[in-house]
Amino acid sequence: MINRTFLKLILIFVGTLIIAGSGYAGFKILKDIDEIENQLDQTLTNKLPPEPKDKPESPPKDLDSSEIDTSGWLTYRSEELGVEVKYPKDWEVKEDIDYRPIIYKDKTEIGIFGIIRLNQPEHPSNPILEIVKTPGGIGYEFLDFFLTENIEIDGVLTQISYFNPTSSWFGECGEGKTTMKTTKKETAGGFKILFDGDKSEYQIWATYCQSIEQFDPKIFNRILSSFKWINSN
Repeated sequence: MINRTFLKLILIFVGTLIIAGSGYAGFKILKDIDEIENQLDQTLTNKLPPEPKDKPESPPKDLDSSEIDTSGWLTYRSEELGVEVKYPKDWEVKEDIDYRPIIYKDKTEIGIFGIIRLNQPEHPSNPILEIVKTPGGIGYEFLDFFLTENIEIDGVLTQISYFNPTSSWFGECGEGKTTMKTTKKETAGGFKILFDGDKSEYQIWATYCQSIEQFDPKIFNRILSSFKWINSN
């Protein structure tokens, strides 16, 4: 008769073998699954397009008045002044104000562009431009320059800077002479320049008022960039 203790040992040994075999089989199955997954990942990775290289960040966009659409603009030409300039079709021209023409946006004259031909300079030179920091007739004493852009005036590269008042002031805007008082920098601004042309010295100026209507002063830069001299007597 088989010894019960021996039989138990045999059964324990066989059971251990079965458990060990099952564990190995399970481990082998898991390992095979991992290998299959790794192969699939590698295959997919090889088929994917390469990742794009990091593009350098675009520099901040500077002020560019060339974005203003000038199609359909009108042309102002003065044989007497010897100048030509383009202006928006919804603006108007007056030629009977203080011996100078002005080009303005509407009857409120929220945007005004003026040209004056001064006396012929004693020593004519190549075109030069000078920004006058204290335009007359506006009442600004303390100026804060802003909104600067490089443009060409009749082929000459020029830097235009607009100004805003930095303190309380009284000013007049509009044909009806609307009086304003403000301390806000966003309410008004403009520029005034001197330009030596081929025969005469010119004064070009512009002003605008924000208290009546929002106005983009970059429009003046587009007007200025169209300025050119014409043959005159």
